[in-house]
Formats: sequence, structure tokens, C-alpha cells
Amino acid sequence: MRERYEKQEKSWSRLNVSDVVASTLGRRNPDAKCLCWKIILCSQMNTGYEMGAAGTWLTSKFMPSSDKDVVFSSPGLVIWRKWMSNQSGINPSCCLSVVRDTAFGSLAEAVSGAGAVMFLVSESISWELQRSHLHTLLMSIPSGACLPLLILCRSYDERFSSAITNELGLQNIDKLKISNFLLVFLYENQRMEHLSGFFSDTRLREGLEWLACESPLQPNIGCVKTRELVYAHLNSFPGGQGIAINSNLGPNDCISLFNEALDRSIKEITATASSNPTGWPCPEIGLLDKFCDEDRVVKMCLPTLGWSSNEKTEPIIRALQNCKLPAFPGDLSWLARGSKVGQEIEHQRKQLENCLIQYLTHTSKTMGIALATKEACVTMQSFARLELRGSNYHVIPHWGMIFRRIFNWRLMGLSSREISMAYISERHHVALPNVSPETWLSYYPDTSLDEIISVSCNSPLPIKHQPLQRLPRMVSNDVFHGTVNHTDSENNLPLDKSPTMDSATTFSNSKPNREADKLSKLLEQCNLLQDSIDKKLFVYY
Repeated sequence: MRERYEKQEKSWSRLNVSDVVASTLGRRNPDAKCLCWKIILCSQMNTGYEMGAAGTWLTSKFMPSSDKDVVFSSPGLVIWRKWMSNQSGINPSCCLSVVRDTAFGSLAEAVSGAGAVMFLVSESISWELQRSHLHTLLMSIPSGACLPLLILCRSYDERFSSAITNELGLQNIDKLKISNFLLVFLYENQRMEHLSGFFSDTRLREGLEWLACESPLQPNIGCVKTRELVYAHLNSFPGGQGIAINSNLGPNDCISLFNEALDRSIKEITATASSNPTGWPCPEIGLLDKFCDEDRVVKMCLPTLGWSSNEKTEPIIRALQNCKLPAFPGDLSWLARGSKVGQEIEHQRKQLENCLIQYLTHTSKTMGIALATKEACVTMQSFARLELRGSNYHVIPHWGMIFRRIFNWRLMGLSSREISMAYISERHHVALPNVSPETWLSYYPDTSLDEIISVSCNSPLPIKHQPLQRLPRMVSNDVFHGTVNHTDSENNLPLDKSPTMDSATTFSNSKPNREADKLSKLLEQCNLLQDSIDKKLFVYY
């Protein structure tokens, strides 16, 4: 009698699903700080037939109305919890197990976010009807889910296994939906079936452990700023990381790198969402009490509900596609002609500035004419140089620096809440480069292009065999700061040049005139917005 009582007590005791599967799920998902696992239970309660002893027993085990380890309970739904300490003993992880009966609510809701399927065979329902119930459930599972299926049967008879397999059509199950199945008999053996009539708690636990071992791994994803994702891909290219300091890149080189970074970002977001066909985590965790510890951990460690749905990802994909830049129009070969006359150089500068305005407004539709005019002025004054090649002066734009600003303007459209963040796989995501702000801040000029033109082109062209003056100090591969000999006239400052500076030498002047002071103030005002962006994004260059 004592043994029978103990078996009865164990058989009908409540079963905390999380307590059974937490260690297995934690071992298979070592990086997860919060485990969320859902079982679809098809008890066939909605058939109009009696539930039977096995159904009553299973419901009492899984779905009590209240328990200290139950964080939510309603008809046909229960959420079990288990807190697990880690090696450090700090911030223990949580395992939440959701059991959802298909007899309650819609089938689509029951399937959403599932990690396993459990089907209870009933002896009071015809095989044909049970096969229909099972395959209706399986049809609602998305392709690629690859869920394990546990078939629970009351009677203990090994010969009954082949009959169940054949009658339920298990041999024809789509492997992309159900990866594997297992039959578990709820009686220990025939003797126990006739003498005690108690269902086996041990058998049920073994079935749950098998489901946990066969379930798909929990997605290991991270939330990143969409703009940062684009820059990470841009900097992963051989020429992308140095785009702000590489003076050899042309405009279409920069555009090609940027568009490729956008394409790779789209591909990564799409691939991550596609790897979650069931829609994990399950929507039921949204029912947790807003002030409980479990809800706090869910919000901290799990992605938002529906993160991989089309409703969430399509706006991000469209926004990234809209950021793409068209090719830079026109032929810029006229820049190579150069000039000896200051007026022609000024004309070339103005012509190049107009090309930028045209590109920012009509070609790329990045901004309006007023803002584009200011932006073109800022970029030309800051990121263009006057170089002396032989006997001609040339206006040389630094396209990498110019397009870095255009990239910033373009990606400002990703700042709205709905598209500012994206989920990507932690396993395949490219790392952000470790770039110091000094890497590109040192390339900011301290003299505007107009100042250089004013100084250089109002002076006679230097003679090759002038006496050697103090050599310029080189601060980068192509930027020199030369020594200037001051004369009595403010508007006539000769620019010294050594014999070693005949080709591709960039000159700067350190003494701005009054007009330059006014221009500097204007440029400073125009730079405010862009500089604030630069401070936040310097690490991506």
C-alpha cells in the first residue's frame, strides 16, 4: 500500500517542464541568458469526444491552475519558470517553458514560436480522425521549422508502435517541418498497466528531455543600429576602412563601396530573419506580468516579439534600398587640365561645386537646393586642395572625405524608431573596426580652398630654381604645410616651393585674410550638424 501510494503521488504530481529541460537547453544554448521554449500540445480535447484518463492526467501534470513555479496560467496555456545560477553567481539565467494546447485559441497562435510538438493518441477516436487532426496541425507549421514530434500513447505494447506509425502516416511527414518523431508509452510495462493503473512520470520526463535535445537551437542574435551595421560592412571591404583617408578613390569608387555595404546589410538582416521560420520567441511571453523578474529578463535578453516578421523587416529593407546612391554623373576629366590663371582655377572650383550641388539635389535627391548649396560649399572648402603640378595649378577634391559626409546625410533617414534597429546573427556579423578619431581628424584641413586659391593665384608662379627655402612639414601622405614669406601687401603673398615639390604638392596658407575670416565663420556654422554626426560616427572610419 505504501509503494502504491508513493507511485500514485509521483504519477499525479505537477511537472515543472522548465525543471526537466533547463539543463539540456542551457547546455545546447550556452550563450543564451534567457531560454524560451514552447511545446505545442495536441490533446484532441476539441473533438467532442471524452478526453480520457491519459488526457486528464496530462493536463493535470502540465497545466495546473496555480503553482509557485507557474508565472502565467489560463485555459490551455501555462508558462513554467526555472532560475539557474551561472558559474560567476551573478545575474542568474531564466528558463521559461510554454505549453500551449491546440484546443484553445487559433492554430496559428498555437504554432507561433514553437520548439516542439506533442501529440496524445486517444483510444476513443478513430485513426482516420486522429490522422486528420495531426496533419492539420503539421500543415500549419512553417517549412524549415524542423521540430521534433513526441507521440504519447496510453497502452503498453511494442507491437502497437508500427500500427501507430502507419495509421497516423508518420512515415510521410515533411522532414522540413518535423525533423524526427518518438513514440512514448505512458505505462511502464504491462504488469503496471493491469495492477496499478498509474501513468509513468518517468516516461513523460524522458519524452520531454528528448524533445529538448532534438529542438532547434535558440537563435543567437543581437540588436544593432541599422546605420552602424552599414558602416561595419563598409569598413570590412579592403578599400572601405580607409575611405576617409584614401585620396586615390574616385567618386564612383566610393559610391560602389557604399552600395555594396547596403546590399550586404540587407542580405544579413534577411538571412537572420529567414533563420527563424517559427517566429521565436513565442508571443505568449508577452502575457507575463509587467513587474515580475521574468518579464524584466525577457525584455533585457530576448528580441522583441515578431522581430523576424515581414512587418518588422520589410520597412528596414526598403529604407536601406532607398539609401543607395546613383552613379556620379558627367566626365570630370576637365579637372586634369589645370590652369596657370587664377580666374580659370576659380571657375573650375565653381564648376566642381555645381557638380556636387547637382548630385545632391537632382541626381541623388539627398537634400534641397539651399542645404545642398551650403553643403557643397563646406565640402569644397574643407576637402579640396590646390596642387601645383609642373607649371599648372589643379583643384584636387578628396572624394573619400566628401562622400563620407554624403554617406552620413544619406543614412540619416535610418534614424526613425521603426527602422533604426535591426537584428542580426551574432555568429556571422562583421566586427566594427578599432579606429581612433585621430585617424581621420588629422585629415581635416586648417585652411579653406578659397584661402589657398587667394594666396596662390594672386602670386606669380614659383620658379623651379628659386633658392631652397625651409622644407615643408608633411603631416600625411599628400598634405604639406609649407613656410610662407610674408610681404608688405596682404594680397600678394609669395608661395615658396622647393625643387623637390615640382609634382603633386599640396599647399596650405596659415594666415587668413579678412574675407577668409568671414568665410571661416560661415563654414563653422554650416559644419555644426555634420560635426555632431562625425563625433558619433568617427569610430566607423
